[in-house]
Amino acid sequence: MCPCLEGSSLGLTISGGSDKDGKPRVSNLRPGGLAARSDQLNVGDYIKSVNGINLSKLRHEEIISLLKNIGERVVLEVEYELPPFVQNAPSGVISKTIEVCLYKEGNSFGFVMRGGFHEDWHRSRPLVVTYVRPGGPADREGTLKAGDRVLSVDGMPLNREKHADTLTMLMQCSQEALFLIEYDVSVMESVQQASGPLLVEIVKCPAASLGVSLATAVYRNKQVIVIDKIKQASVVERCGALHIGDLLLCIDGTSTEHCSLMEATQLLAQTSDIVKLEILTASQSRLPMRPQDTVKVEKSNLHHWDPTVNYSHTQHCKTWSSPSHPLNQQDHLSLASSSVGPGGQVVHVETSEVIVRGDPLTGFGVQLQGGVFATETLNVPAVIRFIEPDSPAERCGLLQVGDRLLSINRIPTEDGTLEEANQLLRDAALANKVTLEIEFDVAESVVPSSGTFHVKLPKRRGVELGITISASKRPDKPLIISDIRKGSIAHRTGTLEPGDRLLAIDNVRLENCTMEDAMHVLQQAEDMVKLRIQKDEDNADELEMSGSIIYTVELKRYNGPLGITISGTEEPFDPIVISGLTKNGLAERTGAIHIGDRVLAINCVSLKGKPLSEAIHLLQMAGETVTLKIKKRQDGMYRYCSPPLLKTLIGWKERLPSLDLMLTN
Repeated sequence: MCPCLEGSSLGLTISGGSDKDGKPRVSNLRPGGLAARSDQLNVGDYIKSVNGINLSKLRHEEIISLLKNIGERVVLEVEYELPPFVQNAPSGVISKTIEVCLYKEGNSFGFVMRGGFHEDWHRSRPLVVTYVRPGGPADREGTLKAGDRVLSVDGMPLNREKHADTLTMLMQCSQEALFLIEYDVSVMESVQQASGPLLVEIVKCPAASLGVSLATAVYRNKQVIVIDKIKQASVVERCGALHIGDLLLCIDGTSTEHCSLMEATQLLAQTSDIVKLEILTASQSRLPMRPQDTVKVEKSNLHHWDPTVNYSHTQHCKTWSSPSHPLNQQDHLSLASSSVGPGGQVVHVETSEVIVRGDPLTGFGVQLQGGVFATETLNVPAVIRFIEPDSPAERCGLLQVGDRLLSINRIPTEDGTLEEANQLLRDAALANKVTLEIEFDVAESVVPSSGTFHVKLPKRRGVELGITISASKRPDKPLIISDIRKGSIAHRTGTLEPGDRLLAIDNVRLENCTMEDAMHVLQQAEDMVKLRIQKDEDNADELEMSGSIIYTVELKRYNGPLGITISGTEEPFDPIVISGLTKNGLAERTGAIHIGDRVLAINCVSLKGKPLSEAIHLLQMAGETVTLKIKKRQDGMYRYCSPPLLKTLIGWKERLPSLDLMLTN
């Protein structure tokens, strides 16, 4: 690298020389000096030459004299160490992206970058921010931090750009530039699985803002201070220990119990470079959380290095359980967590919304339990104690004894009384319908990835198992389980999944049965039904595919189009792929979505076993925030022959879905 400096005083201190121990190197950059404001030098860089004069054989005094008398224009040849080569993202870290608008000051934007593309792939690195100059444009804006990766400038990808070419591009761009930045967020599993209050210690620059805003909420009939919003790429978001909805119990040792919202906000603003917060996580308090408006990219650990993957990851905070304020509360584990359920079965917790249609006279057939007295305030959600036989609750097939009832028609049962919950059910029965949010256990079963096995499911006449059966597109293939209803008996076993082949029901072989015959056999079964299942190796879980690269992209529409075209067929297990990207559209700007990538899920709804029309419907109904689970395109992938593909451009209102003939080799 050869930075060019013009002016009378460089503000540069050099150590080393032929008479000293070590090569000439930058030992100090004076704040406000030309060298510092050039945003091309770091302390520790080696100076190889000055205006073409090699320094390797010059003594320290000669180097200093040369710099003092060189004139007003100085060209330095600089050598620096490359950022470390990181092939895989460390566990406990996810990457997100954010667009940052910066205004140029002179020829730079106030930060130093290192890395870049190189013909020798061993020397290729992401373009990493190594230093943010205090008081510069990037520092004043506040988002950019050392360790962040610069993915694009004004929509121009930088993953194939050399370092020198990137610097030239920055000098030549306009006074205002839009940077796409990738940054790291820690994933604190200890926080997500915590029981009781936590003490969180966050280290920040003295002048830096934490990036949180507070609000008040009611918890156990008392007003509390909660985290209302978290700014994207802020210190708090990067540390990963705090989340929207967390209760703030103490700020640097000062209790918030008797604080107003303004007083708590002032306490937070006056913190030093080490902030100590005592919190109760949102998963424990069960307070309703607001969604965060962000555009983010999350990568799994199953990927190979490329110029846009993480380079450095720094933990900004520590957490540990606090023995103070013990809480008599149940742990509400995330979906990624497991616990031991009744009978020693390892389970994980899931939530679901169930709509039950009842009768004003007989109700829904659900009896609840919770607390000792009906008028006692519940500290945990009410539990389903009994389901009446042949009632609407039993016939729906999605409720079981022991399920936790989180809300009734969007009204939480926790912090209310059992009598209030029963009254909500009685009121809903008058309208013949109720919406229940339930929490239930799903078994962590050991499932073979291939071969055949048997699954036994309890069955009552008139109650569906929650399985949808479809005929295979090939006549000689067995029937396929194309869908499993969330919360159903089949779903809770944790054994079955869409794509499984159904070979027999209660020893009745299905080779010559139609789909209607199989459904009839299934509906007539009583007490216990035995299914013979064959795992389809072609439809194995995507995460287990050799060499798979799986990641999640979350997009915020802002009332605009996504700018993607998806293609597929109406065959349930044909892949749905990205076949087009609108130039400079929202999806293309993330840099994470490419033509040929396979879409595995939309807003956490798996597309496995779903036709293209259903994927289109999910996108159209997704709302402002759209989450796509993507499997990266690989060579040779998706070379399949298929019927004409139904193709639609999502988000463009002026164009209706069209049927295009797409020819494949």
